[in-house]
Amino acid sequence: RSKFNMLAQQGFDFADGNDDTGRVKRDRSCLMVLLQWRFGTAAPLVIVSTHLAKDPDDRSQTAVRVRQVTQIMENLTEFTTEHGAGDAPVVLCGDLNARHFGEIRGIARTVWQVTGSQLHKFLWSATDVPTGPTSITNARQCRIDAVQYLSNQMEVLEVVPVPRLPRGEVIPSLSHPSDHFPVCVKFRLKDSYQMHRELARAWLECVAGREKLHPLTRNELRTAFEFFDRDRSDHIHRHDLEEACLELQCNFHFDIQQCLLDCFPDQQISYDNFIRAYEVRLNHERIRCIGELEYAFQYFSGGAQAIPLEKLEEAFREITPISFSDVEVKEMLMRLDLPFGQDNVDVRSFCEVVCKASFPHRDRRKFSKVGLSGSMQPSISDGYHQRTRASTKELCTRLNQMHQSFQIGSPTSSVENSCSFKLYANEQPGAVGQPFCPQSPGSVHDIIDGRCVSPNSRRLLPTNPTVE
Repeated sequence: RSKFNMLAQQGFDFADGNDDTGRVKRDRSCLMVLLQWRFGTAAPLVIVSTHLAKDPDDRSQTAVRVRQVTQIMENLTEFTTEHGAGDAPVVLCGDLNARHFGEIRGIARTVWQVTGSQLHKFLWSATDVPTGPTSITNARQCRIDAVQYLSNQMEVLEVVPVPRLPRGEVIPSLSHPSDHFPVCVKFRLKDSYQMHRELARAWLECVAGREKLHPLTRNELRTAFEFFDRDRSDHIHRHDLEEACLELQCNFHFDIQQCLLDCFPDQQISYDNFIRAYEVRLNHERIRCIGELEYAFQYFSGGAQAIPLEKLEEAFREITPISFSDVEVKEMLMRLDLPFGQDNVDVRSFCEVVCKASFPHRDRRKFSKVGLSGSMQPSISDGYHQRTRASTKELCTRLNQMHQSFQIGSPTSSVENSCSFKLYANEQPGAVGQPFCPQSPGSVHDIIDGRCVSPNSRRLLPTNPTVE
């Protein structure tokens, strides 16, 4: 209360299925609040608290927990949209009763991606705060309590260590009266300038680099484009790209800006081509959280190397919210768009088709409608679609040729100035495409006398608020 005013709240009980009489079973609940800082102009903050279905060792309860997580994401999307807080930082905390949080997120993501519906970016980009086991009893010793957050908007300053018990001791006990240890974290919100730089770097890394990435939302891509579009001309020109790369502290061994611009018409990047370049380079192998989809596949297939479509449909029925009809489940499977005659799906195909099913920045329902026959009915002219596909294909070809020319020590294409490519920041050691940052991943500021100073402009910025 000393730091926040509550702007809005919403609570709901999970619908976990129907009992023998047809009544909806409701056993657990979720609460979310929208908070506004009492002081300063920082963005509002969304806090989600929940308690998922019991027994983390019961695999049959995984389906129930997935249903609950999909309901959380559905309500979070509606809640933040209703209150104009779609870009607000989100922290989720609670007893998730799961040994593998990534598995739950991966299965839930599969459901909502394949529906083609918009979903909150939290499902894509949530990061766990690392802790030790939070429940040490005679029955189990595992981490089932979690705090998750959006790392592109917040950074962890401190994690209070979870108590370590002497060998053989369990909880609850006299010193720890609960069967759960608390998870205590101190966060700092990143300022808007820092977040904008990170979004711009993420786009550049996706298009011109090789590192794995979290997918960007529509608003985040627009923000990244505006970072490069220095004069707000709705096009990125050479001088825009050069200035942005200097601000991103990217030192290139060769004229990469020109190589990149050569891939685009008239050597300038419009917003539409900015998006197309991102899409053609962000395949399933580039997505950082692809391991969670692999967890989801293992759950669907029961550990097998492939899964029949019939079995996949049964699994979808089990984990989708009870509000989904049989028709909607069939439509979901049709969105997988598998090759004709293919009745089995392996893990690679599964990840690929799910990632293609929808990007988090694109609402596919605006562009197409899927019927039970599986036919696509374009909402705009076929000629427009054909021109768009042709230009996208050409852009993809040019970007691929550019990357072939960047292969270290083995230039393989005819693009001029064939060269090796690597993103550097002040020649400091770091991963390919990930500039070295002395303070923290993605940090661009030095702390001087309690204030943040941009190393490029040296202008003073307010210190970021902290959340405990």
